[in-house]
Amino acid sequence: MAFGSSADAASPRVDTATRVNAAQRLDVITSFAGLMSSDGLLPDVGTVAAPRDADGVYLPPDPGQPTRPSRREGADTDAASFGPSSIIGGDERTQTADTTRFPWRAIATVDSASTQCSGWMVGPDLLLTAGHCVYDYTGFVRDLVVVPGRDGDREPFGRCGAVRAYTMRAFAETGEKGGDWGLVELDCQVGEQTGWFGLRAAGSDVAGQTVVVAGYPIDRPKDTQWWSSDRIRSVYPDQLSYGGDTYAGESGSPAYLVDGPCVPCVVAVHAYGVGATPDGLNSGTRIGVDIVATVAALRGPHALGSSPGTAPDGSPSDGHGPATSTVTTAVAPAGAPGAASVTTSVGPPPK
Repeated sequence: MAFGSSADAASPRVDTATRVNAAQRLDVITSFAGLMSSDGLLPDVGTVAAPRDADGVYLPPDPGQPTRPSRREGADTDAASFGPSSIIGGDERTQTADTTRFPWRAIATVDSASTQCSGWMVGPDLLLTAGHCVYDYTGFVRDLVVVPGRDGDREPFGRCGAVRAYTMRAFAETGEKGGDWGLVELDCQVGEQTGWFGLRAAGSDVAGQTVVVAGYPIDRPKDTQWWSSDRIRSVYPDQLSYGGDTYAGESGSPAYLVDGPCVPCVVAVHAYGVGATPDGLNSGTRIGVDIVATVAALRGPHALGSSPGTAPDGSPSDGHGPATSTVTTAVAPAGAPGAASVTTSVGPPPK
């Protein structure tokens, strides 16, 4: 897949002054224990290093170095979708004005022969989505196509196919909600242009924080991106609930923080409409250390750059990240959270 050649001067890579003073070694073998892949293969990885701050373990985002977007046509899809209507009260969703800006360009349509979903980049060739977007309860989906930054018939960063998909065996076999997340290894390096989201293992202290949920609902003009914002209302062992409006087609969307030292960092994978949690709100699969470790392992040296650094015990951190790492963050233009990369945090949330 070819991309343009002109750099996006409005979205440079920017480091903030927020620094991390320690890395945490994560046990990938344990994290991979319940994972299954579309071809039965799993990487041979023992441990990876991830930074840890006062709010816990996370992986930082990267706004990428996008090339000049160009129009790329592709076939439409009329695939089935997951999830009920989940508008709570008045519909307060807002259409993304420019899907070529970060982080919107790192959000993608994720369509297959049997599903129509959303997803988000977590590495150069790695996308995270809901488990039921890659495994449709009969098996791994076929003919998976990912289009980052899609805006109707515009595909500014082209489209990618899938090399391999992953989800949790417990989800595939029993429908366990805590396992309803999936990863897709792509056949292109589009993340180098779009950038990718960070992840944060969501502790109980995320309750009350503002999150944005952004994806591709099927009740709006075809393949247009929409977002809503609300605070996290409840923290359950495997899920986070929030009151922002969503609709079918947004399964797999990121629910990401708009404030704090790691922005935009995703704390839940949107997966369910109203009724999946006791409080009756929309909800997503909670990001845990196991998901952070899995993404770090599959992303390899892209997880925290190539500096070897040291682990807390003084041993080398095997190339997956420095012990002192700099967090990349982003800021929103007026009226929309998280659209342009500069040196302050994403926000404020919409009114």
